[in-house]
Amino acid sequence: MQAVTKVATGTAGSALLAHAALHGQLAWVELQREKNRLLQMSLVLLAGFSLLTSLLVAVTTALLLATWNTPYSASVMAATGFLYGAGMVLLWLRFSMLAAKGDQAFCGTREELAEDMTQLRSRFEQ
Repeated sequence: MQAVTKVATGTAGSALLAHAALHGQLAWVELQREKNRLLQMSLVLLAGFSLLTSLLVAVTTALLLATWNTPYSASVMAATGFLYGAGMVLLWLRFSMLAAKGDQAFCGTREELAEDMTQLRSRFEQ
């Protein structure tokens, strides 16, 4: 009888360890996804900032020089501002889309752990 109990305990322990290892692997995969998402967000911000800065300086200078003594200077400045604003809106939408995915970080791990806790509680209550 004692040998059967040791074998059952050993089997349950190894199954529990294997289950914990699977949780660890799932958490690792989700960590890698989250790191990739954050890296993409950083790259979008960096690219947006550097491109916007250089574009603002170059285009504004060129347009003002080209239209300085013409009746179109005010409308060119307005159109330039509109284009800069549209570009920033596009970058902000992309960044917001990536940031919204933050709620999904580790959702698989959280769901699995919640299911395991529910199962453990139900077994202990019996």
